[in-house]
Amino acid sequence: MARARESSPATQSQPSVSNWEKPARPQSPTPEPAGAAGSYQDPPWPTVVWTTVRVLARRWPFRLAIFVVAGLLVAALVIGYRALFLTSSPAEQPGGPSVAAGGPVSAAAVARTEVATWASSNIADTAVLACDAATCAELQAHGYPATALVRLAAGAGDIRRADLVVVTASVKAQLGRNLGALTAPTPVAVFGSGEAAIELRAVAPAGPSAYARQATVDRRQRAAAGTQLSRTPRLELASSAGEQLRAGRVDGRILTVLPALLADHTLTVESFLVTAAERRGAPLRVMDIARVDGKDVAADQAGTVDIIHFLNAQWPPFLPASAEVVNGPDGQVLRISYPAPSPLGLLGNGP
Repeated sequence: MARARESSPATQSQPSVSNWEKPARPQSPTPEPAGAAGSYQDPPWPTVVWTTVRVLARRWPFRLAIFVVAGLLVAALVIGYRALFLTSSPAEQPGGPSVAAGGPVSAAAVARTEVATWASSNIADTAVLACDAATCAELQAHGYPATALVRLAAGAGDIRRADLVVVTASVKAQLGRNLGALTAPTPVAVFGSGEAAIELRAVAPAGPSAYARQATVDRRQRAAAGTQLSRTPRLELASSAGEQLRAGRVDGRILTVLPALLADHTLTVESFLVTAAERRGAPLRVMDIARVDGKDVAADQAGTVDIIHFLNAQWPPFLPASAEVVNGPDGQVLRISYPAPSPLGLLGNGP
């Protein structure tokens, strides 16, 4: 048997290999012909998933149920997170729906922006405003100086350090009864409506009753001064302007400055105004002059230029916020605007 194996042709065809000499490794594997028998192809993913589910269902039905429930819970949590934290409100989205469609939150945000826009244009920079954190930030974004803001927070901030307070829902909740005890009984201006309404109120350290008495005395004094001015031959008044002057509706700063202007000029006053946001009955702090020295107002007219220079040389509270020629309903007018709110007691202490 040993000899037969040694003389086998298969055995003789194999070259002898020593421990130190190994056959050379082929440089590259020989590719298997496409579609050859026994070649393996990966099954599609849907087949793999379905097979896995069937195996799990047969072997571990309880574990499969837990797996499915856990997956549903994770999906619910992801959807809830996106709904709560990743979806912006309609008011914050560019081109979003109107305030009515946005609900109370967006309406309050719009009212807050209106307050900041109005305050930056109509309130003197020297007036100190008390406000909640969101409103103070909005005021600063619209250019109101941070040094003229008193930030109100839980246990912090005192509205008695301010001249005006922006009354939002947050401020009402923080101050409670103290709000009514330390502010004027009527607002200076109101923005928005309903639950989203925001009021701008004057701070009254002596209480609302004392403030109301002072406001009554001030209006009586303004009526007396206005009636006297309406009789001045150098002052021509439109019919509505004359009624407002005699009724004590005109701001005390205008009543103080007008006699000085009439000493050198004849004037035709077309109207006294306030902005739409201000409460009904608020002192009229804007005056439109249509003619100066018998001539229509113009930017290069000598009398108009002289009045503008005179007003810009005044000191607060008699320095106007602006004195400029603008287009009125019936032509150009010299518009003299004083900042809000109108100060009380400029015409005397009264009885």
